[in-house]
Amino acid sequence: MDLNLSVIIPTLNEQDCLPLLLADLAAQKKVNLQIIVADGGSTDDTIKHCQPFGPIIVRTSGGRGMQLNAGFKKSTRDNLLFLHADTRIKDPFLLSNALDHWSKALANANHDRVAGHFPLKFLRTNQNNSMSFRYAEGKTYFNRINTTNGDQGFLLRRSFFNELGGFNESQHYLEDQKLAEKIRIQGTWMTLPGLLYTSGRRFEVESFNRRYILMGML
Repeated sequence: MDLNLSVIIPTLNEQDCLPLLLADLAAQKKVNLQIIVADGGSTDDTIKHCQPFGPIIVRTSGGRGMQLNAGFKKSTRDNLLFLHADTRIKDPFLLSNALDHWSKALANANHDRVAGHFPLKFLRTNQNNSMSFRYAEGKTYFNRINTTNGDQGFLLRRSFFNELGGFNESQHYLEDQKLAEKIRIQGTWMTLPGLLYTSGRRFEVESFNRRYILMGML
């Protein structure tokens, strides 16, 4: 099993979140990580705060799709993991366990067109909309259409990513969902063991109803 992994993180003014994720990645066991921060022009101290962790830093303009592709071009590992900057990882063996399960799935499939994603748990500042949060979390366990997005992390082989043509750079949003559906059409999604934790800030600020209406319109 190949325990080498390039982790690509797009950032834009993430000085508060990014150091927490980088610390979580530094605590991962039984895996050899190459960390790449692809910054889209942060005007805060994002770059300064990530430098103590020693990641490869890529500076680019444009939307997140362009950032992710630029980060990929700097990566050197055959295994790729795309993560959002507001992700938290609480299990120090999360990535090694994920690579183990995913490698077995690749071997059984006898091809590289298998991608993995994690289920989500939202980090919340209050207990409002608990049912809505549980519903949103529950959807992330499945591999159905329109249930997989970048918050869940995308784990895939370099060869498959190249075959997919990378992330769409023509728009500044939904690049993750577009790639997720291409993966579903051209390959297979699998749910990885364990949990990723992600900020619930956008739902708390905008409310669930408003957020889901916006997502539906897009």
